[in-house]
Amino acid sequence: MSEEQFQAWKQATFDVVYRHFILERNPRSTEGNRCQYRSANGGKCAYGLFIPDALYALSMEGKRVHELARLYPALGLSSKQVDWFQRLQGIHDSCVTLELMKKDLLLVAHEEGLIVPS
Repeated sequence: MSEEQFQAWKQATFDVVYRHFILERNPRSTEGNRCQYRSANGGKCAYGLFIPDALYALSMEGKRVHELARLYPALGLSSKQVDWFQRLQGIHDSCVTLELMKKDLLLVAHEEGLIVPS
């Protein structure tokens, strides 16, 4: 993937995450105090939005994105993609409100030269 393609891919994934949490106001995916790729109520976390249903396994829970890429090669992620998803996932995991998540996502958009969806 060229740098231009990677930037376009980052924009597309950012758009999905921003729309899901900020524009559509979907709640974070958690079970108790722990973030989940998929929660019992059908919620998804930032990276969980991109795990195909056919590849999702309950055993993925509790693992970082880097671990998933190694343990589940069918996800087909490059190291740059893993790093990007880990960054988005870190925002999801650390921001306890959608307002805080929006603030952090706007900062990432600015740093990465991304356009914020409206």
